[in-house]
Amino acid sequence: MPAPPLSSRLLGVLLLLTGVALLGPDPAPAQDRSVPRFGPLVGPDTVEAGPHDVGRVWSFARPPLDYLAETYDVPADERGLQLVRRSTMRLPDCSGALVSSEGLLLTAARCVRSQLSSTAPESLRTAAFLARRPAQERPVEALYAEQVVEVEDVTGRVDSLAQGTSAAAATLQKTMAEDLSPEQRVEVVPEGDRYVAYTYRRYDDVRLVFLPDRSVTLSGALDQQLSYPQHAWDVAALRVYRDGTPLRAPEHFDLRTQGARPGDAVFAVGYPGDLMRTGSAEQGAFRRDVTLPARRASLRAWTDHLRTYTDTAAAAAPSWADSLRSSRGGLKVVQARQEALENDYVQDRLEARDEQLRRAAEDEGAEVGATLDSLAALQAEKRALADQYRGFSFLLRPAHTSATLRRAVRAYRAQQTGRDVSTDALRAVPEQPIALDAARLDDHRQRLRTHLGDDSLLVRGLRQAAPSPALVRQSVFSDPESALEAVQEGAFPSDDPALQVVSVLYEQYEAFVDAWTRLREREARLTDALARARHRMADRPVARPRSRSLRLADGRVQGYPYNGTLAAPFTTFYGLYGALHAGTDGSPAVPDRWATPPRALDRSTPLTTVSSTDLVGAHGGPLLNASLQLVGIQTDGNVQSAGGAYLFLPDRMRTVSVDVRGLLEGLTSVYEADALVEELTGSPPSTE
Repeated sequence: MPAPPLSSRLLGVLLLLTGVALLGPDPAPAQDRSVPRFGPLVGPDTVEAGPHDVGRVWSFARPPLDYLAETYDVPADERGLQLVRRSTMRLPDCSGALVSSEGLLLTAARCVRSQLSSTAPESLRTAAFLARRPAQERPVEALYAEQVVEVEDVTGRVDSLAQGTSAAAATLQKTMAEDLSPEQRVEVVPEGDRYVAYTYRRYDDVRLVFLPDRSVTLSGALDQQLSYPQHAWDVAALRVYRDGTPLRAPEHFDLRTQGARPGDAVFAVGYPGDLMRTGSAEQGAFRRDVTLPARRASLRAWTDHLRTYTDTAAAAAPSWADSLRSSRGGLKVVQARQEALENDYVQDRLEARDEQLRRAAEDEGAEVGATLDSLAALQAEKRALADQYRGFSFLLRPAHTSATLRRAVRAYRAQQTGRDVSTDALRAVPEQPIALDAARLDDHRQRLRTHLGDDSLLVRGLRQAAPSPALVRQSVFSDPESALEAVQEGAFPSDDPALQVVSVLYEQYEAFVDAWTRLREREARLTDALARARHRMADRPVARPRSRSLRLADGRVQGYPYNGTLAAPFTTFYGLYGALHAGTDGSPAVPDRWATPPRALDRSTPLTTVSSTDLVGAHGGPLLNASLQLVGIQTDGNVQSAGGAYLFLPDRMRTVSVDVRGLLEGLTSVYEADALVEELTGSPPSTE
């Protein structure tokens, strides 16, 4: 056989170096570099709404079994649903997959590290942990696992109560909870025009079995989130205990050690966050023009301050570096969402979807059209408050607000309303270094000057306040202890500089909050009505509840158009090593076991995979093949998935998962976790 041409050989070398594995043909055409990442350049008259614009995310109360069987030629029955329900667990802000009869649970490493308490050893935050014997498994106090034990349609019971639907659902939930055992809890959630009760069994004894080195979960990059090709080895193993012994779990997922192939049908399962796909195009336009730019500006400023602080403060705690990574990730999400709504194709499609709903609902009279019109009018009312929102929004999202100002607002509000100051509320505000606190306070004052007018009484009053660094140093609200001491003495100093700032802005801020809250409450009711209409008109029962309820999403292992070429469906350990060696400023050090791994490590092993499953935010949940075998653990999405908060774009949105082959290769060759691999696979690892 003749040797391949030089260009082909160079391409092969490049693919190995970048860690992208082209394991099969992908018929999709390459994307031109000028094409926006969220949609093609087409005229608005040619844009039509799609059958899955609100997503392919299915409720376990009424799963579309016929659709799944017909689309993927797989058996879909109640027995399989039972396996998936019992084997997928809800963790704090994450999901997990039961993978052994002894309660072993796989999830994403980020889901574990985010729950470590401040008293956890620093080694546990950065280095690997492996319990080679059950006695070494380490309790993690903040972790719990919840398992669905029953799913019941309770629409009739909600309708029978003589209350509004939301109040009736809350009443029914309280009534049902009275009949449950102490370890059980129930949630009654809206799903389109139905109400469903999910009963969970909660396990509070969850212990750490394995956690990898933090550097490989970040893959050497501060902005790894929402990136693809991605090479983060972001997995962890936990064990669920009941009454002091490992949970007996006869129903659990088996691993398919061969993984999935390009084009294979796969199913993502987990507890996703809520999305905003049932809203109107006018709501999207308001987010694009007002709320997202304000959040983006606030996050960018906070990120810049964190970067400066971590670069210059000699004694900066590692937790502030974690905050920087989190802030950069949050900024990336907000930027992607704004970019999606600024994309003409996305906005045209949102408008086409609304018009399609109007036409489809004509037989129901004017109700749906009136709802859309009311939502549009309400956005106009919100735009009248846009400048106040831009000025005061830092207080609506307090996570990045000056800590001194937050404590002062709480104290001043208590004084004005004649209530006692809550010591718990003051303690709940985390302490900030003076440099960060003052820099953030400067940002707040600048936003008020910019958006409320330099000649306004509020801004003129702010000019009289001390410079932010001096204000923070002089105020009793600059740290929790001095604020609590002032509470115990019965009064705050009347000349406290932070209280003086709050006294200037308080009246106007409270008036804005009152008006904004009333508009948001009206908007929530209208959006609920619109969601019910979309549900009635849909061909299939797509559900988007407000709570984190168990969901199933279908798709295939599939690449997508990316930077003028195609992102392949798999990456390999070659890419991980490329990222680790490239590194970035501030990236954690790579331990020796990864820097100089055993020769047995096969760097061509698939490490991560992407699939067209629509389950945004279900970190740690299982990725299953058509036989309901585990082929991956969901860890992230590509950047297009962030824009998918408003519209499902199946040609471009992808779920990123750690491939089961990469999971086993790392456990076997790097960590020599033979007992863990044997429990996962049912056989000892190969010694070849």
